Amino acid sequence: MLCSFLKVDFRYLSEMTGDPKYANAVNRVFELMAHKKPPHGLYPIYVNTRDGSFTIYIVSPLPHIFSLPMHHKVFVQGGMREDYLRQAYDRAMDGMAEKLLHASNPSKLAYIADWEVSVYM
Repeated sequence: MLCSFLKVDFRYLSEMTGDPKYANAVNRVFELMAHKKPPHGLYPIYVNTRDGSFTIYIVSPLPHIFSLPMHHKVFVQGGMREDYLRQAYDRAMDGMAEKLLHASNPSKLAYIADWEVSVYM
């Protein structure tokens, strides 16, 4: 997910300053991305910053591993009222298990890897 760290920090900044502009700015980004509903809930690592379109269709586990716990924290921080955040989190967790989690041969050790998507939204 897009940097969930920023969402936590900007929302907290709005809370501390009493100025909603910081939270509003980052909320718009998350709402835009949440409505895209990418396949399996996994966002590519390259996104056009002007319109939010996906540019190169490679999904890497690293951003998801670091941002998903924060994404859930944002949901909790918002009083668990923003259902779209929880739904996006759940879809991404399912997608990681389905598309990024693999087993090695012959030992069957679990590992995660990039997913190159041939057709994306």
